[in-house]
Amino acid sequence: MPVSNVGGLNMYYELSGSGPPVVFISGIALDHLPWTLFQVPAFIAAGYQCLVFDNRDAGQTDESPVDSYDIAQLVKDTNGLLGQLGLGRFHLVGSSMGGLIAQEIALDHAERVRSLTLASTFPKANPYLATVFATLNAAQRSLTQGEFLQALGLQAFTNQFYANQQAAQAWLSGAPSHPRPQSPAAYLRQANAGANHDTLARLHDITIPTHVVVGENDVVTPPSQSRVLAEYIPGARLTVIPGAGHAVAMENAAEFNRAVMSFLAQH
Repeated sequence: MPVSNVGGLNMYYELSGSGPPVVFISGIALDHLPWTLFQVPAFIAAGYQCLVFDNRDAGQTDESPVDSYDIAQLVKDTNGLLGQLGLGRFHLVGSSMGGLIAQEIALDHAERVRSLTLASTFPKANPYLATVFATLNAAQRSLTQGEFLQALGLQAFTNQFYANQQAAQAWLSGAPSHPRPQSPAAYLRQANAGANHDTLARLHDITIPTHVVVGENDVVTPPSQSRVLAEYIPGARLTVIPGAGHAVAMENAAEFNRAVMSFLAQH
């Protein structure tokens, strides 16, 4: 099992393929597995090396030894892992909370980043997003793990996803039976870190080629948030994927992969 000790935290990762490195950073409540299932095979076939890993408080990485932390701590974890692996310059792809981490890496470690892809994410929690966080936190406290994951699915996926019986059943049966479920405390620590994120006043300092990707029907981080990112980051490209929701990289993997790899090929 590939594990790297970063500042006393055992971090699980998978590094596969060969070519220019692409680092994928996961969102709240997710481990590396969605990237492994929906992105890694396509990116390896296209000639990229792929790094996926579990953030603290998710999957096979340790739970946080501290009761609370911010996005800066997740950035420190990520940079520590990257430093140990010695990837050199890399393409950076962050989704949802992973996009928050990616923004900070792009701001503070631009020399290491070849291109930046921000998917289904935001610069600062406005009142709508603050309500989303508060509502999901309340649901997490009152529901069983399986019930909460099903509620989370209703936020992440679209009606079209649930109309696909095979895909819907895979989520409905697979999510509650995850072999390494996230604990309630771990979820709340990640959620609180995300809720306090704010790069709005610093986005203009991002100088890396940036691609902002969002699903047209994303109800967690609506397209309006992605438009702010694209407007404030100099020269950023915005791609809105029709019919897609928050989990665009999973539900609309083919379209997402084409859009991201087309951008990477230019940088």
